[in-house]
Amino acid sequence: MEVSHSNYLHNFSFLAFARFFESMGYYAMRAVLVLYLTDVENGAGVDQENAFELYATFTTFVILAQLAGGFLSDLILGTARTLLIGGLCAIVGYLMLAAQFDHYLAVGLIAFGSGCFVSSHWGILGQVFNQYKNKLDGAMLLVYFLINFGALLSGIVAGYGMNLFSWSGSFMAAFVAQLCGLLCILATYRKLPSCTYSRSIAFHKQDTPHTSIIWVVAILALTVVITLVGDLDQADMIGKTSVQYVYAPIATMMLVLLLLGLLFWFWSCASTPKLIVAVALYLIGYFGSGLAPAAEHQWFMAYALGYLAIVGLVEALMFPISMSILLQRTDPRFIATTAAALSAIPAGIAGLITWIV
Repeated sequence: MEVSHSNYLHNFSFLAFARFFESMGYYAMRAVLVLYLTDVENGAGVDQENAFELYATFTTFVILAQLAGGFLSDLILGTARTLLIGGLCAIVGYLMLAAQFDHYLAVGLIAFGSGCFVSSHWGILGQVFNQYKNKLDGAMLLVYFLINFGALLSGIVAGYGMNLFSWSGSFMAAFVAQLCGLLCILATYRKLPSCTYSRSIAFHKQDTPHTSIIWVVAILALTVVITLVGDLDQADMIGKTSVQYVYAPIATMMLVLLLLGLLFWFWSCASTPKLIVAVALYLIGYFGSGLAPAAEHQWFMAYALGYLAIVGLVEALMFPISMSILLQRTDPRFIATTAAALSAIPAGIAGLITWIV
């Protein structure tokens, strides 16, 4: 199949909302998983220690599955097939949880499916925008907005389903959300590029510069450091503030993602300066946190609100712009694997170091 980009806007619309529904279903399931596992009367009746171990194993397996999904996309199945298979595995897993049938197998299917879905989704977006790289910054920001919006709605969806049909209702809500995402994929499936190593986009038409490897390593290292230090510093600041101030970075991030996504979609400009701005804001926020007044000081809440807003702004820019730069510069033969590395490795390393510390 020859890869065509004439329908890139059509592809992007369905892909973006597919990720919105996938995020809603995934986080709805995660919101109630441990509660369901430890419920003796209506749930799985697992003791608390084993439930948390299963949850930790699940989140770790999702990270590994993202890397596996990248390899499947690039070397074996192609991005479109991996995306479809990932969605189908997650759907089966949600359905099994709703039926309360073998929660270990169900959680494994969801982890594998979600990981494959995420990595192949980023990779296929890079393929779709291969000839429209000036749109990629805006596309990444808008997709990231929809991912976070879906996660934000997931608690409402899970709670509504639980009120109707107990735990099965929550998992059925996740199933319906993932099904909607899969329908979005099917609606545009025949128009999606699905290129593997041997049939990569423009593989025979362009040479990938060696600097792309430097970009990959540099952005991965930068993201690891910022993820680790930012999580620790933000957690310390949030621990000293009122609960309502925790929503400051979330609200800022959502607003910035939407506004900047629309802005950069219609007004194209270089990606690297945007990443530099994000890093500069991070440094300002991080070093400025050392100037925070005492928690009992009258200005502390105002300072904390401003600091957390900056954190939200940095988070809104850092990941999608980093992903955009990688998708623009990486070797097209390994586009999904590279995207999976940015999505999985920084979170995995930062989580491991945080756990050790």
